Amino acid sequence: LHFLRFHQYQHEVDDLNKAKRIVLVQNADHSFVDTSLILDLCGFHNQYSHDSVVELIELIKKIGGRIYVFSKTKDEVDSVIDYAISFMRRKSNGVGNRIVRSAKEKQMEVSELELKKLKLQENLMGYGISIQPDPPFHPRFNIDENALRETLNSHIKYRENADNAENHDVRAIQSIYLLRKDKIAQKVEDSIALFVTDNTEYARAARDFGEQYRSGFAPVVTSFFLANQAWLKYPFSESSLPQNELLSVAYASQKLS
Repeated sequence: LHFLRFHQYQHEVDDLNKAKRIVLVQNADHSFVDTSLILDLCGFHNQYSHDSVVELIELIKKIGGRIYVFSKTKDEVDSVIDYAISFMRRKSNGVGNRIVRSAKEKQMEVSELELKKLKLQENLMGYGISIQPDPPFHPRFNIDENALRETLNSHIKYRENADNAENHDVRAIQSIYLLRKDKIAQKVEDSIALFVTDNTEYARAARDFGEQYRSGFAPVVTSFFLANQAWLKYPFSESSLPQNELLSVAYASQKLS
């Protein structure tokens, strides 16, 4: 299963190089969910991914977490959807991004994608997720942005002219440290804020940055790590999260073969 998940991580990165992310705040008021997980949740990708994210969100709620979306994350979500709509409207050659591939597989029309986009915020609210502004900058809790960018680029090959993707990744990590303030935690459950991603290189870069410039638990972990930690600590008999995770990975691997 770990091998399959790693295989998925390496191949399922979206065209904006952002991939699935969540921010989970333990023992605090807020949890933040990002781009691809939102797209999974709102039905822009395959059914297995949708079911897996629904289970994860429900499990987070059961252990007392509340889930939100950064406003800049919502902007990125809109950008990814707009790209897919434009791609399909032009009837461009090529495979497009994950939304395009899924839409073609489901034989969806452009108008259906446009309607899904219009209903996205309503759908998020249906899962108890609301949009919140990014935390304001504070000189006391800010980080060395140049050092962070250097670390990110040493791990991630951003696409040419993909400044928005890199800026979003930087802002996400900055936001975690701004939310944590002076809090230094060594365990995930005490970390105040986490950014959770399916991009293993992003998680590794954030960990390396934290080890060099900050103490405490890493600002970014993978969603697979979070799902396993949550399920192992709270293995509710009615939860089918491990099964849905496996189905999601198996489906993605089949599509890539």
